Amino acid sequence: MEEALQNGKDARHQGLSKVWQHKFDLFEKVGSDHQSIYRAMGTSEYKALGFRDKQRISFNVWAFLFGPLYYFVKKMWAKGLLILAFIWLLATVFTLVEVALGTRFPDVVYWIPGAVIFAQLANHDYYRKIMKDEGIWPNMPAFFHKPLGLIIAPIGALLLLFGAILLTPEFGQEMEQYQLEEISGVWVSDFDNSMVSIDFRDRNRSQLTINGERFPVTITEVDRDNGIVSFRLMLNSQPRIWSLRQVFYENNEFTVEIRLHDGTLEPFSFVRNL
Repeated sequence: MEEALQNGKDARHQGLSKVWQHKFDLFEKVGSDHQSIYRAMGTSEYKALGFRDKQRISFNVWAFLFGPLYYFVKKMWAKGLLILAFIWLLATVFTLVEVALGTRFPDVVYWIPGAVIFAQLANHDYYRKIMKDEGIWPNMPAFFHKPLGLIIAPIGALLLLFGAILLTPEFGQEMEQYQLEEISGVWVSDFDNSMVSIDFRDRNRSQLTINGERFPVTITEVDRDNGIVSFRLMLNSQPRIWSLRQVFYENNEFTVEIRLHDGTLEPFSFVRNL
């Protein structure tokens, strides 16, 4: 039986390119047939290798660059999905830390950890796939050995990441800017047919033009949930606070109404975009 197992092992070994055969020989040398790559990297056999041989088994540049795609090309579906879920969970943690600290990490902080993990594990995982028929790491909970677990893990992690992104100030600012751009346009008063041009596309240079007279405005508040934008303008040398509200129809189209400083509510109809 041992001879049959050895013959099968040799057959799988011989089906590889010379580059991979050399890598697999190195893995055998450092004991990767019975331990993780990180434990193998702590052995005296690994430490005795030259720099290039160490890199051959502990770093894969293609996995570093392409991450999960490399795993999927090599048909290591289960491990690729679980590492992807872990990377998204890590990104969720980074995003929540950003929210808590009120700061913004460089994009490389999100990319590098995952890229390094893929690069370090890829060669060892491929060795274990070919030589041990290993689809998933043995120490993983039984749930992740099942198709349902492999599907839920990345989907759940991605949903958590989206939830964290919703908390970021940048996302809120993007939503506010979208709303300001959406209500910008030319409108006509349903009361006295006054023509009003609302230009909030650039928040720092917002303005109203009423029957040809231009009024610079300062946006003071954007209430995304209720579709209300409050702004300040000068009328007769006096600062006045007006608010503009989106009024939606059943088909998700909308009109706007402006509440003046004296409480007057004036509805408008859309004419055209700016």
